[in-house]
Amino acid sequence: MQRIYSVRGLLKTTGKRTLEAEMTHHLGYPPHDPSGRGSGNSRSGRNTKTLQSESGLFDLEVPRDRNSSFEPRIVAKRQPRVADLDEVIVHLYVQGQSTRAIQETLKRFYGADVSSRLVSEVTDNVLEEVQAGQTRALEKVYPIVYFDALFVESREEGSVQTRSLYVALAIDMQGEKQVLGLWIAPRESAVSWLNIFGELKARGMEDCFIACVNSLRGLPEAIETVCH
Repeated sequence: MQRIYSVRGLLKTTGKRTLEAEMTHHLGYPPHDPSGRGSGNSRSGRNTKTLQSESGLFDLEVPRDRNSSFEPRIVAKRQPRVADLDEVIVHLYVQGQSTRAIQETLKRFYGADVSSRLVSEVTDNVLEEVQAGQTRALEKVYPIVYFDALFVESREEGSVQTRSLYVALAIDMQGEKQVLGLWIAPRESAVSWLNIFGELKARGMEDCFIACVNSLRGLPEAIETVCH
């Protein structure tokens, strides 16, 4: 399966995975599972829904069931727009993978109160896509790449800690946004950025025309070290 890691592409791919997980939860069995025979309900094709995101319009296939009883929670039937997936991914990384944290994430971004079982099914689907995106091969050159660190709170072993979330967001040759990677560290430093730049280079990125960075001491030198 070809994966597209523009923001809209991630929205579409992960939205599809999420809805399929919801349908599995609704029916009680996965696609093509013999246990669904004689259950009284089954999958019955898909409808295409157009949604608005911060990155523009995109089409999403919403699965149907024969009894027309499936009501999507995360992307509701009359919901016209969704939060950008990069925001959701950031929140997933920051909160970790606990069921309670993911429930809070889904409620915050989608207004959906969902069960712990559904959270587990959705998380398994979403994180598979996130992990694949975090290690995928990159293009050799990007016109623009934004490098920034966000200060976020993460609950760890019962206490709240402040962490730096490193974000690399690129504009590719087609003008699409691409989330190149997300990393968490105790604090922002030029040494951490140097390690991140080395990882991006190892994944195939050789240069960018414009690197947008803040005034952190040593950051421009770290870019020069890796790119030249």
